[in-house]
Amino acid sequence: MTDPNQPADEPKLAKNETIKSASNYLRGTIADGLLDDSTGALAADDTQLTKFHGIYQQDDRDLRGERRKAKQERAYSFMTRVRVPGGVCTPQQWLAMDRF
Repeated sequence: MTDPNQPADEPKLAKNETIKSASNYLRGTIADGLLDDSTGALAADDTQLTKFHGIYQQDDRDLRGERRKAKQERAYSFMTRVRVPGGVCTPQQWLAMDRF
């Protein structure tokens, strides 16, 4: 069955491409999600969008069982991929990355 709203000559987009095309130039609601202190996680669509920016949401696997038993959400953190020419950064660059 085909989608009547999608022209026949356009291929169906993958889910992440659909999220990207509806994201207001990869903005989505990332800023709002980061300000929401009711959870340590981002919404699923924003988690996907942050990957396009080199930011990955992850949780501490070692704590999953313990936190599940305590009925707590996962212990989320973020990893950011940065490019450092030559593999060496200045102290100022390190401090900027640490603040991020």
